[in-house]
Amino acid sequence: MLPRLLRRSSGGALVAGALLAATGCTGTETGNPPLDGTMSVNAHSSDSASVALVSSEGGAVVDELWLGLGDVLVEPCEGDTLVVPEVGVGEHASQVATQHPFLAARTAICRVRVRFVRASEGPEAIRNRSTLVRGRDADGRAFEIALALDSEVELPVAVDLDETHAALLLAVDVARWVGTLDLASGTADVDGVVRIDETNNPTLRDAFLGNVAEGFELYRDDDADGVADAGEPFLGRGVP
Repeated sequence: MLPRLLRRSSGGALVAGALLAATGCTGTETGNPPLDGTMSVNAHSSDSASVALVSSEGGAVVDELWLGLGDVLVEPCEGDTLVVPEVGVGEHASQVATQHPFLAARTAICRVRVRFVRASEGPEAIRNRSTLVRGRDADGRAFEIALALDSEVELPVAVDLDETHAALLLAVDVARWVGTLDLASGTADVDGVVRIDETNNPTLRDAFLGNVAEGFELYRDDDADGVADAGEPFLGRGVP
């Protein structure tokens, strides 16, 4: 199933396309009518002066953020798990957000779990890996983080799903992922790129791995536009 793309207008807002029909999910909690849930996946920066997306604001900049994600599990406080199936491989720092339908239920949610999968598509650097981040540090030197993350990220949350609140936003905060990395200390390859992977720059690699879980955030996305708008509450953050 291909994700629905949400495009930004020239002013930076996202314009939502028509909602896809919900398919391929587990049953809902007994007695609760099914809801057409949606989950958007997008990147943002909580500190764009430190790490911005696409266009630098004086610090580092992330130009590409690729993720390979499998099922996202939305767990009610009681009852059956709701499944956002096979989110797939996508680029989340560009001018689009991805939107994924799932069969929800009128219920209280206590936890969301995000599963990584290794990519078989996308740029060569992410093949057989699950995460690829490309950008430039504050001095303009290129960096590339390419790693196979086989773990699972857990986000404790507290939110009620119902007919008017059936959309969620799973966001990656690039400031939390990259902002604390001492990129200037990295050793560059002969092409001038600081590569952080299984064999290169292990200190930076370990620091990035320590940031991964806390970089994931969940928001209620009332207008299902893939952006954490004012008034749409922050629900939780990944735990290490």
